[in-house]
Amino acid sequence: MRFLLALIILASGVFSFADVQNKNFSGIVRLKNGHELFVDYTPAKANKPTVVLVNGLTFSTKDYFVLADILKNNGVGVFLYDAYGMGQTLLSNPMPTTPIKVDLQVAELDEVLKIKNVPAPYNLFGLSYGGGILTAYATAFPQNVKRLMMLSPYTEVIEQSKSLILNEIAATRIMYPLNTATDEELANYFIRQFVYQTYPIFEPNVLENPFKLEGISRLVQGITPYRPIDEAVHLPAKSVFMMIGDQDEYVKKPVYDAFWEKVAPEAKCSYTNVVGSFHKISSVFPSFVARWVNFVLNSDSSSCGDIQYEANPFTMDMTNNKKTFRLPDFKN
Repeated sequence: MRFLLALIILASGVFSFADVQNKNFSGIVRLKNGHELFVDYTPAKANKPTVVLVNGLTFSTKDYFVLADILKNNGVGVFLYDAYGMGQTLLSNPMPTTPIKVDLQVAELDEVLKIKNVPAPYNLFGLSYGGGILTAYATAFPQNVKRLMMLSPYTEVIEQSKSLILNEIAATRIMYPLNTATDEELANYFIRQFVYQTYPIFEPNVLENPFKLEGISRLVQGITPYRPIDEAVHLPAKSVFMMIGDQDEYVKKPVYDAFWEKVAPEAKCSYTNVVGSFHKISSVFPSFVARWVNFVLNSDSSSCGDIQYEANPFTMDMTNNKKTFRLPDFKN
């Protein structure tokens, strides 16, 4: 079945497409380690910036298409890719059988950007899991980073999930004292069980193909030991633009607040709370997010500091200290 799905992708023309005149690219990029990443890259029009979109945990490139189309239609360059374990990349490689480490994702992101000659320093945009990867990337390659647009970013394991896994490990030690598995091996075992049992309930899109749940379980296993909150202090100066939804169904605001507090003062630009939005802000309000991205891309150093906004995505208004302005349209 997996082979047949790969053939369908090939037959649909997704595997490799290049527009020589415009230098657009949509297809597979092979890395030095043999992994093949799916990339969709539309270079910027003259004098326009480029934004690199990094997927959330259950996302693939198609989940950014509405946002990406708005940006591209206004001349902004857009680099989309499915990281290892995601989307069309998952279907183009052998099934991952071990945790997909954060360091691997960071190294592969850096390599694929260089292969496609995306102009650095980069404007990076990441949702949830993608926000966690951005923290790791920015601390590994600070010289390559211009702006970090982090939406509902992964900052640390949610306490309830952590307690659940630790309790499972403790119970196993009591019930099966001769079990020789390490704590890490047991944690990965129970993480995989947790993903298979709960994700289909809250994220039905994980069932869109027979392999996605396995890919997600390996992604969760790989990022669980990583704590972006511990590296927030090392993020590059004048780079961090953070956005959360006030109705986030997965992570409560105090968790995001704790991360923002850890970001070095010189790295902070703005922290925006979006009224009426859930975790996946770019899917719920793509037009608003596109205009916010445009605002960020065109901002200068005066837009940076511990600036905290409340945003109304219906009116496109941003409010700070009772002063309100409307996010400019791309034509303004």
